Amino acid sequence: GKTSIFSNNLRTSAKGESHKSLDGTNLDRISAIEISGDTISVATAAAIVRDGNLNNTKYYNKGEYALVDIYILGLSSEDETTAVPVNKYGFPEGKGKAVYHRQGPYDYVLTSIQSVHFGEDARYYMVKREDTCAIQRADAEYMETIRKEDIGFNAALDAAKCTTSQAEVNASTSAK
Repeated sequence: GKTSIFSNNLRTSAKGESHKSLDGTNLDRISAIEISGDTISVATAAAIVRDGNLNNTKYYNKGEYALVDIYILGLSSEDETTAVPVNKYGFPEGKGKAVYHRQGPYDYVLTSIQSVHFGEDARYYMVKREDTCAIQRADAEYMETIRKEDIGFNAALDAAKCTTSQAEVNASTSAK
């Protein structure tokens, strides 16, 4: 059967009964580990467990949202970079009620997680940019968590949907 080995999302498929981990999980003849529906090698899973939560890495699931550093994503082949970047709370420059909502840097764009992948050393994500709809790779170290219920989510979504011409109109209106 499937047994929890390190967390609710990490499960092993094991046979045999002689070696146990600290939590009592059987370690003999483990050939694969399933994480959120994806099967990966034991060595990769061990590296993720070893390095993962010790450095406060954030983990995301398909369908969730994240703010990703636009300078790391770079320009997509479909379009130029976002017209209205946001801060780590989801607010573009000049928006937000609290003082910290109005603090830069404004280096992020709203994305939705399309898939989770496991590289040789760490997991990475394929995300869809909400500004250009481009699918790009993103690493957790350049991502900030944002949920639909967060106060800055709608601001980030509005900023992502804002075109370059709308941003120019907004800037000229606020300058008057």
